[in-house]
Amino acid sequence: MLFESTSGSPETDRHLQLVQSVDWSATSIGAIDDWPPELLLLFHLIILDPQPRLLLLGPDHTLLYNEAYAELVGERHPAALGRPIREAFPETYSMTLSIVDEVVSTGRASVEKGFCMPLMRDGRLLEIHMSWIVVPFPKKSSLTGFSVILRDETEKRVSDRRLQTSHQLSMALTMASDISSLWETILGSLRDRDHDCPFALLYAPEPDANGNDELFFQIRGSVGDFENNPVAANVLNLSGTSNDRLNQKLGAALTSEEPILLKSEDGSLPKSWSNAASTRGWKDSCTEAVVIPLQSNRYHKVRALLVLGVATRSKYDVAYKSWVEEMRRTIGNSIHSLRKKEMAAVELAQREKKANNISLQYNHLVKVMELSDVGIFSCDKSGNLLQANESWYRLSSFSRQAEPVPAFAWLESVYDDDKALVMSNWNSMLQGKPVTVGEARLLDITTSADFSIVSNEVETPRAAGRTVDFGCLSSSHGRPRQDHKYM
Repeated sequence: MLFESTSGSPETDRHLQLVQSVDWSATSIGAIDDWPPELLLLFHLIILDPQPRLLLLGPDHTLLYNEAYAELVGERHPAALGRPIREAFPETYSMTLSIVDEVVSTGRASVEKGFCMPLMRDGRLLEIHMSWIVVPFPKKSSLTGFSVILRDETEKRVSDRRLQTSHQLSMALTMASDISSLWETILGSLRDRDHDCPFALLYAPEPDANGNDELFFQIRGSVGDFENNPVAANVLNLSGTSNDRLNQKLGAALTSEEPILLKSEDGSLPKSWSNAASTRGWKDSCTEAVVIPLQSNRYHKVRALLVLGVATRSKYDVAYKSWVEEMRRTIGNSIHSLRKKEMAAVELAQREKKANNISLQYNHLVKVMELSDVGIFSCDKSGNLLQANESWYRLSSFSRQAEPVPAFAWLESVYDDDKALVMSNWNSMLQGKPVTVGEARLLDITTSADFSIVSNEVETPRAAGRTVDFGCLSSSHGRPRQDHKYM
């Protein structure tokens, strides 16, 4: 072996074997045995470099690279070894040529950070983000060409862009006022994220004639060129009776409540949907899309189906799935929040309606009270007076102008022997027992009266939501007056 591994790496040994297997005599560089010491030294240096390293040799820029670069180009290796770059990477040749021309004209190294370039991998064109340094060989060198140091920044760049998309979506969702506006908010936040969202469709439940909204989904909006590529259906029947491949996949996403991938190759992704992406992002047709069931949490039914085109120059890998799941959680949290607001609004409206009814009933009761010769009063469960008619003030000897009347002050008007009976009935009411009626003697300055506890289940506008107790006083007939000390 002309080249000996100094790293002890089996991978490096295999790469060296591949290099030696190339018929270099058929290239502009010539046979390995004729390589000058400078080239051998350069090759030795790049072979041991953990970063992707590449040599562009000769007038046709023949490729010689290390193992790290081989991993970078994927399936292009090992066919790219010993070939001119215009043959090995036709999609990037024009860009490479402009770079080396600049280096030749300036005599200085070219440094580029975060440059996006297309690269064919696994039979498809992918977006690759690179940083590189292109250094020309010295003019006095026996070699003609360039040394290139590369760094793949695709993962970071794509991750940062998806993070921005997620952030934009999250901020937009805070502006949604209800569930209906939420759908347009989602689509609106995706419209200007054309690389992450080649196209999008959103379906939400549509009640049928029987009010069943579980299996009928109506389109609520779209992103992409659907004017020239019509949507397959405005209403989806996901009952499971259709043999249509798309319908089956959508139904499976609804049933499993998990994201499901649609593909052009298996017929589950309609051509019209694929073509709707041709005016956005990379202007490519979309070959994959993911159906995302949207729900407030795992314990609530699916509220919508979001069909999101997979970025045309990205792989639907683990990182992509994690991003989709993150979006799903973000939208789900917004659905949950809006549902809570809607339920709270309904509850508030019901309470207000109930309060209005109570107010009407209570106003009627007050009118009746004022016309009665019987002293009628109401108080809360703490014994504080809430309402009393004129007869009550007259019979109890309290002054209306003296409000607020101290808690349980009215108990001081009851005979000492009857106070225990009154409080017993009072406590029964507080325990939620059936309506209690009791009578006790009550003293007036000039006459005695009967005291009755009537009810403990009446609400008033002054004590909304609290248990309120009613009592009444009526004049006694012929009962002797006893000395009584008033508060």
